[in-house]
Amino acid sequence: MDLYSQILLDHGQNPRNTGQLKKATHRAEEANLSCGDKTKIELRIKNQELREIKHQTEGCLVVKFSASMLSEKLIGKTVEEVLKMGPEDLMKLLKIELTMSRLKCAMLPLLAIQK
Repeated sequence: MDLYSQILLDHGQNPRNTGQLKKATHRAEEANLSCGDKTKIELRIKNQELREIKHQTEGCLVVKFSASMLSEKLIGKTVEEVLKMGPEDLMKLLKIELTMSRLKCAMLPLLAIQK
């Protein structure tokens, strides 16, 4: 297993920034009913910048490592930057190619953040 695969596995098994955000300014939930993945995202946004992200994510390894990595990588980004992100940007961030069904899993946390 290469180093990056180990990093993804670690994020999936030991997700970062889990839990509730006491001073959240925004909250959203997304679910994929066909596979059972679900995520609840809480954000603290100040001056149009993401300052803090917490998530509660259940489901497959892909949705878990996506939520974990996004919760680390999006801190400091502007709302505009986050809203412009699409599937290609997410795959660049995750540094992996995903099948269409796995892309839906990976996109779930981003969709909740954008909501």
